[in-house]
Amino acid sequence: MAEHLNDEEQFEALKRWWQRSGLPMAGVLAVAAAGWFGWHWWQDRQQENAEQGAMLYGNMLQQLAAFEGGDTEAASQVSAQAQSLKALHGNSQYGRYGALVLAKLAVADQDFDGAAGELQWVLDNADDPALKRLATLRLARIEAVRGNDQAALALVQGAVAAPFAALYAELEGDIHVRQGDREAALAAYQRALDSLAPGDASARPMLELKLSQVAGAAGTDGASGEDA
Repeated sequence: MAEHLNDEEQFEALKRWWQRSGLPMAGVLAVAAAGWFGWHWWQDRQQENAEQGAMLYGNMLQQLAAFEGGDTEAASQVSAQAQSLKALHGNSQYGRYGALVLAKLAVADQDFDGAAGELQWVLDNADDPALKRLATLRLARIEAVRGNDQAALALVQGAVAAPFAALYAELEGDIHVRQGDREAALAAYQRALDSLAPGDASARPMLELKLSQVAGAAGTDGASGEDA
């Protein structure tokens, strides 16, 4: 009889423990399970989005190659895919690449305001320093084409890391030449030459030509002044 009572007492104690601790523990386990499944669902979703973005980006590049090869009808497909990348994957690199392509298409259409808007969007949303430097360079070129020389210079002047240093300095020199500031142009072209990496040897002849032309023009002006 005592053993029976002990069993009942143990059973009642177990029930009381479950009511006191078991239900809350079950809730904790349920929350943990939900979090685990939610995390894996989010991971799978991220992977799916990345795969979709990669596929769309690959298709866009194929159409872009066709467009650059002379297939003007591919432009509309490129534009649609780039806009989809920007709309659906704007928080990823794919969306920013889409905006760069939209800027390229806008330049081809002589829509420099549209191109500037796309490039500014990249600058506002990109977190990759190299991508931001590329977008900055392209925006500076657009500003120069639009006649906004001071805005263009503000974008390219100052210290910048390789491999963009030479490109920035060359554009700065081009703008100074157009402004008639040969001294500043000479300094910029020389800085561009000094910034060239060993792998950029193909760019050296053009920079040297620009430098010699500006130096020659400066010498001619000096000689004319002496003759006068």
